[in-house]
Amino acid sequence: MSANYWTSSQYNNNLYTKPELNDIRLSLFTKELQKYGNYWLTIPLQFKDQESGSNKQISIYAKELHYDRDYNLRIYLYLQLMKLGKKFQLKQVIISSAMIYLQRFLLKCSIKECNVYYLITTCLYLASKVEECPIHIKSLNLIAKSYWPDFIHSDCTKITEFEFYLIEELESYMIVYHPYDSLKKILQSFTEYVKENLEKENLDNIEDYLLNYEYLQDTWAIINDSYVTDSHLLFHPHVIAITSLLLSIVLKGEQLDQKIEKTTKIIKDIENKKNVEKSNNKAPINNKTVSSDVGSTNNSVNNTTNMHSSETKEFIIPNEEYDEMLMNLGLSGDNNIQNKTLTKDPMSPNINSNSETTELEEGNFQYQGLKEELKQNLIEKELIHKKTAKLNEFVAFSLINMQDIEDCFKEIMILYQFWTGFSVVGQSTKFDKLQKNKYNEEWIRFLLYRVYQTKA
Repeated sequence: MSANYWTSSQYNNNLYTKPELNDIRLSLFTKELQKYGNYWLTIPLQFKDQESGSNKQISIYAKELHYDRDYNLRIYLYLQLMKLGKKFQLKQVIISSAMIYLQRFLLKCSIKECNVYYLITTCLYLASKVEECPIHIKSLNLIAKSYWPDFIHSDCTKITEFEFYLIEELESYMIVYHPYDSLKKILQSFTEYVKENLEKENLDNIEDYLLNYEYLQDTWAIINDSYVTDSHLLFHPHVIAITSLLLSIVLKGEQLDQKIEKTTKIIKDIENKKNVEKSNNKAPINNKTVSSDVGSTNNSVNNTTNMHSSETKEFIIPNEEYDEMLMNLGLSGDNNIQNKTLTKDPMSPNINSNSETTELEEGNFQYQGLKEELKQNLIEKELIHKKTAKLNEFVAFSLINMQDIEDCFKEIMILYQFWTGFSVVGQSTKFDKLQKNKYNEEWIRFLLYRVYQTKA
């Protein structure tokens, strides 16, 4: 076992350049075509083509079910591995090691030559033993069979048999270094750098330049998602850690920009309606309509915000490792900017007593709430600028290759664009939904089912 990454098997034997990785997968893909042919499986679907009127025929070739070319397959295998790991409440490092094993194995073998559900189960079983947190094989086989009853046999010796194949293909290189430890060291070094280089007049506000608990959560989630990409076969762990840290700040700033833009637009609409009302000297009965419109406008903003929050992706939050990390950094985890929830005064007039007056007061109350929310977002945006500037300065003084950070950034962003189905296409339309490229779990599950049923 190597205690140093720079002398480990991961650095010496399992780190590739992009051209090398492409050559390996192209060779594997060529062998796959020679063995199965270009149109080796055709799936007849139950609906008709609109142009020809004939039944639709889908041929599995080239892109479909090829790990290098199909992000559907990558994301699907990752989510299945996460689902199986969560069932046993395993640490994130075990699931991450299993994902690395899976990626390395698929550099040697085609997915059409093995059962991916046994591959997922065996990788998790082997990773749990390497990380010294073993799972009982009977329990693992029972849970796996409950998830995939058509592909997992009740005989648990199948897992041990696959384990020997897996170790052989991986050439017994089982030790994996992850970005999580690198992230802790980077944050410690960044904290020391800020304390040493911050001007004396700003020492009282040193928390404005440090990264709090929220940024650690986002960075940890991005590192988890990076295992879907080829980043861990191309870059060093510390490069992935610093890229995820920078990306978490960028995404946080983008979210704040969208919130500020929406809130500002709503506030301007409300002010314009109030100015029109004053200039026209409308009767009180019309005030009800105006306040109703204001309320509906704010309700639409609230609905948009709720829809946005409901689409937030779930990720695994480490338990004791966060607390230990924050204590070492001297951070409490409390944010300087607290999201204030405005609640209506319980002593406000009864709605039934005077509906018109109450609606006007409610519209004014929501208007003041939006103004307060905008103020808080602007303050937080300013803090993000301070953190970003100091972190960029820290990275510039480090020995990290900036080209590697840029390439790793692109790898992760391509994944997110496909996963969410959104892509940046221009200034006028910031996000354009790409339905044809959006992740489709049902489709990839259907393809795998037909492949394995045909082989059987």
